[in-house]
Amino acid sequence: MTGTRVLYGLFLSGVFLSQYSTLRGIITRIRWKLRMKRELAGPEADFAPGHRGGRMGELQNLIEVTGASRIFAGPESFLLLSGALCLGMGAAGTWIGGLGFGLVTGGFFGGFPYLVLKARIHERRTAFSREGDTMIRELTGNYKIHKRNMKEAIEITSRTLTDAPYSRRLLQDLASGFNHAYTNEEIREVLGVFQYALGTFWGKALSQAIYFAQVEGMDVGAALDDLAESLIQSRRVIEHARREHTEAALMLRYLAPVSYLMSVICAIRFFGFTPEKYIAYQFGNALGLKWFLIVLLFFISGCLLDGILSRERMDL
Repeated sequence: MTGTRVLYGLFLSGVFLSQYSTLRGIITRIRWKLRMKRELAGPEADFAPGHRGGRMGELQNLIEVTGASRIFAGPESFLLLSGALCLGMGAAGTWIGGLGFGLVTGGFFGGFPYLVLKARIHERRTAFSREGDTMIRELTGNYKIHKRNMKEAIEITSRTLTDAPYSRRLLQDLASGFNHAYTNEEIREVLGVFQYALGTFWGKALSQAIYFAQVEGMDVGAALDDLAESLIQSRRVIEHARREHTEAALMLRYLAPVSYLMSVICAIRFFGFTPEKYIAYQFGNALGLKWFLIVLLFFISGCLLDGILSRERMDL
């Protein structure tokens, strides 16, 4: 037992040392983002997360923005599904590997729907951010042409923004929301969904500019010009980092499944396994099934973390 622990310790130490520079870069980037968020994101710049408020309002926005409203009628049905997955997979994990393994398995699969939606919203926010400078330039032009009428500028931009399909749909939803918003509170609620969908500092600044133009009648043309210029500079930095990450993403998504398939082929080709025997050893006993679930959990977690951390949003 002691020798096994030493081997595990040496293995983990080797992995840590080989990936030290990558892990340090990720930690530095996360610390920088948290610091920027504390310094630049104040509560006075936030709109309401939804008419329900709090965590349920945020979850409701998450369901609406990701398109999951076609599956879930509201946060309650989403939480019901998550709870059912947690209890079902937790019970299965307990039967396979004991209480500890059941708790880990149940917790992972219970939180899996939420992780999927978070990965989905991150993907959409990344797409929105890549089109941010195009959207703001088009919106600014229409805003100036149509005599500083923000509502009209949003409607026209939502029809003419052919080079940014994601932002076009987002502006269409914003224009539709404005058509049914008659009070300041309703306008803030519509902009809250818009700001949540963007999920960036420049999205927060844009939402504030739209609010002041729509409600206070202020001229925000200069602010929109500054935002567009800042996003152009940000695009150059993001595109460089994106090219460096491509190879690592390909290895994670394709090499890992291929490696598992190669292990199956090698077991059949060199160790005398038949397909029936391999399936029986892998899925017909508790140890093989437990190992398969562990591999699957690590692979899914890696893909989700890659989707969340590697897709850099274009921000200020």
